[in-house]
Amino acid sequence: MSHIPLYAGNLITASKFAGINPVIDWGILATINRINWPVGKVLSCKTGVDAEDNVFVVNEAGYFKILGFSDDGATVSITTTVALPTGNFEFGIGVVDNTVLLVVDRMTVAVLRIVRQGGSYLPILGWQTDLSNGPFTSFYFSEGYPAEGRYKKSLTDENVFGKPDNTAARRGPYGGNGINHYSSMGVELLVRPSFEVADLTIETKSKLVLTPISITAPVTTSTLVGARTDGNIVYLAGLVQPTANAQTICTLPVELRPSIDQRKVCVSLVAPYSVLVKIFTTGVIQLEAGWTSNQLDLSSISYNL
Repeated sequence: MSHIPLYAGNLITASKFAGINPVIDWGILATINRINWPVGKVLSCKTGVDAEDNVFVVNEAGYFKILGFSDDGATVSITTTVALPTGNFEFGIGVVDNTVLLVVDRMTVAVLRIVRQGGSYLPILGWQTDLSNGPFTSFYFSEGYPAEGRYKKSLTDENVFGKPDNTAARRGPYGGNGINHYSSMGVELLVRPSFEVADLTIETKSKLVLTPISITAPVTTSTLVGARTDGNIVYLAGLVQPTANAQTICTLPVELRPSIDQRKVCVSLVAPYSVLVKIFTTGVIQLEAGWTSNQLDLSSISYNL
């Protein structure tokens, strides 16, 4: 519904407005005499296809109050600190997309975001209790609808979700529940194209095959030393035997190096059965403390990239 051009009509002398041309967006600029809008009186402005798509402007104890309604009931309300002027005043209200603008004497009084059903409809503005009357002395009404050759209506909410009402039941003939479950037409024209162009592959760094890593002399090993990844976690493997603390065990390839230095406890095959290993961002794995003369089990170490 966005960016619909508004076409201004002629000056109309009437107290209310009932549209004869279906519109999507609209605006009214009216002259009102304060005496014609008593306290508690509610001006009803139709804003959408559904019977309950309305905005109400109320004289609340002498101040403007504006409320938005949809098939879910009241969706938003603003009680302003702007008093109804005395005597004649200029009153403007309009809806474009899902935004309602209320203006009094060229001053913005409220901006309201509302929920409304899509598609064109006949706008009506009048008293909530008597739509055949209203507060206006005279007004200009601007109609917004797709200009031929520039805008083309493709789908309405009824097409996408089914005809709305107060229940979430299946709708015919295309399905949907009238609120938030797609009809078959909605699935075909909205959901299916989205899935067809989407890349649903999941990026992963998982690598179940062990990447061999060469150890650094004088460290020795009796097994294959390597690493595998699962997401962003690296798991080491292999038995190594350093000869002293502060000794480099091996250097990881670039793709397996952590983003920050990390200290890890590694299992030793003899007492005290654990040593401290440091993994540097340069890829160097070093025995930091707790050296023994026996082998270390690197499979006890994992770290985040």
